[in-house]
Amino acid sequence: MKECIDRILKGQFEYDRGELSFSFLHLELNIHEGEEIEGSFTVTGPKEKLSEGTVSSTEIRMEVLTDSFSGEKSEISYRFHGEGLTGSDVIKGYFRIISNRGEYMLPFTVTVEQPKISSSLGDIRNLFHFANLARTQWDEALHLFYSNQFHYIFKGNDAQYESLYRGLAKENMSQHNMDEFLVAISKKHPVTIECDVQSFEEEAPSQITDRSIVLTKGGWGYAHLKVDFEGDFLYGEKNYLTDDDFLGSKAYLHFRIDPQFLHGGRNFGCIKIYNEYTHIKIPVTVSTVDFDEKKHSSYVRKKRLTHELLRSYLAFRGRRVSSRQWMADTGKLISRMFTEDPDDIEFKLYGVHFLITAGRLSQGQYILEQIMPEIDRLARLGNEYGQQTYCYYLYLQTLISREESDIQRATELIEEVFKRHPDNWRIAWILGYVSDEYSLNPQNKWMLLQSQYERGCNSPIVYMDAFTILKNKPDLFLRIDDFTISVLEFAADQGILTIPVMEQVIYLSGNARSYDKRLVKILKACYQSQESDDALLSLCSLLMKGERCDKESYTWYRKGALKQLRLTRLYEYYMMSLPEDEDGRAIEDIPRVVLMYFSYQSSLPWDKNALLYRYIYEHKDDYPELYESYRFQIEKFLVGEIEKKHISPALGWLYEHVVTAQMIDAQNAQKFLAILYTCRIVVEDPDIREVIVIYDKCRSQMHYDVVGRICDLPLYGSEYTILLADANGDRHAASAPYTITKLMNPRDLISLTTPYIQSGTENLDQFLCELGRSAYTITLENASRYRDLADSDVIREDVRAQIRSDLIRFYYENDFMRQLSEYLNIIEPEKLTQRQRGEMLELMVLTGMFEKAIKWLRRYGCYNIDPKIIMRLCGRAFDYQRDYGDRVLSEIAWYAFQQGKYDEPTLLFLCNCFKGTIREMRDLFKASESYGMENRDLMERILEQMLYTGSYLGDHVELYKNYVRTGAYPDLEIAYLSQCCYDYMVRDKVTEPYIYSRIEALYKSGALLPLVTKMAYLKFYAYADPIEREVVVKNLESYKKDNGITRNNEICKAFLKDLMSQDLYFGFFKNYATLSSMMYSFADRTILEYHTRPNIRCKVHYLLITDENTDDTGEYQVCDLRQMYDGIYATSFIVFYGEQIQYYITEEPEERLDENGHVKPQKLTESGVLSVTDENFTAGLRQGMYGLINDMMMSEALNDDRAQFKLASEYFKNKFLVEEFFKPV
Repeated sequence: MKECIDRILKGQFEYDRGELSFSFLHLELNIHEGEEIEGSFTVTGPKEKLSEGTVSSTEIRMEVLTDSFSGEKSEISYRFHGEGLTGSDVIKGYFRIISNRGEYMLPFTVTVEQPKISSSLGDIRNLFHFANLARTQWDEALHLFYSNQFHYIFKGNDAQYESLYRGLAKENMSQHNMDEFLVAISKKHPVTIECDVQSFEEEAPSQITDRSIVLTKGGWGYAHLKVDFEGDFLYGEKNYLTDDDFLGSKAYLHFRIDPQFLHGGRNFGCIKIYNEYTHIKIPVTVSTVDFDEKKHSSYVRKKRLTHELLRSYLAFRGRRVSSRQWMADTGKLISRMFTEDPDDIEFKLYGVHFLITAGRLSQGQYILEQIMPEIDRLARLGNEYGQQTYCYYLYLQTLISREESDIQRATELIEEVFKRHPDNWRIAWILGYVSDEYSLNPQNKWMLLQSQYERGCNSPIVYMDAFTILKNKPDLFLRIDDFTISVLEFAADQGILTIPVMEQVIYLSGNARSYDKRLVKILKACYQSQESDDALLSLCSLLMKGERCDKESYTWYRKGALKQLRLTRLYEYYMMSLPEDEDGRAIEDIPRVVLMYFSYQSSLPWDKNALLYRYIYEHKDDYPELYESYRFQIEKFLVGEIEKKHISPALGWLYEHVVTAQMIDAQNAQKFLAILYTCRIVVEDPDIREVIVIYDKCRSQMHYDVVGRICDLPLYGSEYTILLADANGDRHAASAPYTITKLMNPRDLISLTTPYIQSGTENLDQFLCELGRSAYTITLENASRYRDLADSDVIREDVRAQIRSDLIRFYYENDFMRQLSEYLNIIEPEKLTQRQRGEMLELMVLTGMFEKAIKWLRRYGCYNIDPKIIMRLCGRAFDYQRDYGDRVLSEIAWYAFQQGKYDEPTLLFLCNCFKGTIREMRDLFKASESYGMENRDLMERILEQMLYTGSYLGDHVELYKNYVRTGAYPDLEIAYLSQCCYDYMVRDKVTEPYIYSRIEALYKSGALLPLVTKMAYLKFYAYADPIEREVVVKNLESYKKDNGITRNNEICKAFLKDLMSQDLYFGFFKNYATLSSMMYSFADRTILEYHTRPNIRCKVHYLLITDENTDDTGEYQVCDLRQMYDGIYATSFIVFYGEQIQYYITEEPEERLDENGHVKPQKLTESGVLSVTDENFTAGLRQGMYGLINDMMMSEALNDDRAQFKLASEYFKNKFLVEEFFKPV
């Protein structure tokens, strides 16, 4: 800029600076979050001229890599730092170009794009878009679902599903999990499966045969099906079907039927197709080729008739029906048997047996004789069925003949058969009646029947005969073995137990070493029969041996407790079997005797103790003395259970009502916290193995095992998502139903744990609890806890950042400056949001951490920062002497100033350091002026920059006035005045009178003024002085005062002399014609002044027109216009009144030849007429010879002969005197 002043002082001005052009008018950039981007733009100046300047940015993040340029065309590189910006942020600013071709503010806008996910359908901006993609491009959506970009989609309303996504996206590339996600967020319905058959029936094939079922998929999404085959003859190729098995919407399930596993008749199997939403069961029936439906139906009816015959027989033996009734019923059954199949050999034998029993021996004998051939045939076959039929026949023969020899012979034959078939209970049963060894000896018969039982026989007929032996001979009942129990169980079912037998059972059961559920059944029957204490005692004792604590057992324990049976641990088992409702309350009142029993000591399991103690606490008003004996025991119990982290509905109720602050200490506080929020999840699907909890505020996922479809786990707060995982690792959200129950209400009990929990995972648990109740609040008591949370890797980074921000605010508000400074020093800005960084920055400024605050601002800029904070920072930390030339600090302070937030220190720094456009610096000057600050340096910078750039302010003269008042630098002032005068002379720009008053003052002080200032001074006063122009002004003195127009004729003479010495003249010289004698030479001259570009060859073409010669078609004369100054051309003519000079001006082109080599024509630029009127003459000019001649010509035109004669006389008189007194030397 100093060089520019030197050039101006030397009179070297640029007539046409030209303008810069840019490769864009507005730079618009789109970047990703945190992205750093580089680019460039081109600055082009006028041709064949040197363009130079500097480039800066109003935005700190926009780093200008090329901060200066020089040349006709330059490339400006920049780098934008997007660190810390998030989606939808918009950064606006300007490139500030200050050049010798003007000043420019080139705007730029940087938009941080919302993270988006691209797909074949376009950008995926929300879950609705993603669902549409999954519907049409499932594989593409699957890869997108597991990509690192997918979490960007969780914005706005979709943010609520982020935890669900984090849980389901854990298993990489699982189609099931993605489908589960879409179903859970209600963006699709579960896939439905339909089968083309409801059942499958066919005849047995001769070899392994393939069959198939067509499955049709409804809806879209991932299909996964499990397939089970039930039946040995059924098997398939696949036990799973997935999307890969579907062609379009159809899939074929192939299975095979293996005939080698078929039995005669109908073979039943089943194909099960199922998943979480689909349950299809297809019955499969395969019938063998020889299967006869009619024959099979007859077979079933015959079996039923046989069964009915047996039931009727047992009813008769058990004395539930009379013999008459039994005979009648049996007769009917026999008739139905003969009707169903009159040829059936078994039915005939049953008929014979009935006739014998009814005393109709001859009819029976007749039938036996009729079927004798068939019996012999069956016997000769030698198979077991034929042998047992033969034995039955022999038995019936003995019943008819009653001859000892026949009986003996039959016995021998039956014994012989029995030896061959010892496992046939029917032959053994017959032998027991025909052989004296068994029929006369109950013990032997008992042993016979027992041997059949041991061989697998469980026929009711055998049990009935065995019980008959026991009933008739109780002394045989000496011990309880397996056969005896089975017999007694049968008798109990039949209701035929007798008192002696029951007494023996009760007695012997006391010696039983182990639990037997059949014996329990027998003892129940015994008690129900006579309700004896002995039976109840034995029953309870046996149940206790089996450690039975179920609801059924509770009934018997309660009876025993009410009867106060003397049985060890009876009350314990009573309590252990006592049912409770879902709230943990006993379903019935506990007997007082039980309460008294446990008042001193209890060895019950913890959950039953909780049930007992709750009952006591709830009924403390009914049993005040008992409660007092229990109170210490209850409190001790609760402390112990907290240590073991036990919880149940009853125990939870006790925690709520009994736990006090004295019971909680540093050892058990963390365990009690987990207890407070324990819930019970019960799943419906037995295949579920794990419950997964994903907390919105946590990074990691919590896993809990499911045992017996139940999972007890702590659930803190309400911001979490629950998923269930099966044995295959698939996770379920909507497809696996479950119930969740809180085991207790924490109420205000969490406050008991707070003093003891300051760190660790329990600290996280408590934090989640606090979030569930309300927004957390940092206090003096929990500040260390939250500091630990802020450092925890388990918590998500955005939550940690918020905790840090709140923690620092707490330190500041409570004047914990040491802790605040320590924490601010270690805090990492990249882990904070923009809002949080702004808050931290404010605290840094308030606490004097200026260097760190400035470091943050250099890194992240001032975007969204409260300008009041910047103002405070400027006032306290910026030093214009130390920080002079630091552009970043200047822009930081300028940011606050632009926002209207500044004070005197900020202004002082800016006034000394800021280098912006002249308009920016002008605003800065006005602000500092309002504070009464003297800013000579700032004004000097503005004036220098105006001269350098050629840019001007509307009020630049006022600025100049202030500069002069503070003491102007001479060279700068003269350069400024010269530029103003040049603009006035050459460009006809309006200037204020103060400029010329300063020129006058400088001249008087002896300053060397450039020629252009003298020209402008003369021109201004030539046209500005109303006296010389004979302008009528009513109040001349007021006009002079108001407009500052006072001409110094002496100075004008001196300036005119300087101009004339260089043979320069201008149009305004006419107005100085009477100022001095040296100006008389211009009295008869009419000056033509023409303005155009400098150094152009201009020609004037003119034609003189007089009263005698009015023809304007004559030949024009041509002469060159002389350049008096840059772009100012002039020539002069002598024109008399009545004459006119008609003219036009042409300019030669700068390049004489066109592109074809032809001479370019001259360009006509101006035309006009020069003439002399009465107004052209002042009183002084009229006294000269030229004036007299013109007056005479005017008088002649007016036909004023008298005036003409007088003027002519005056003219000749003057001419005579001149010739007489001024002769040539």
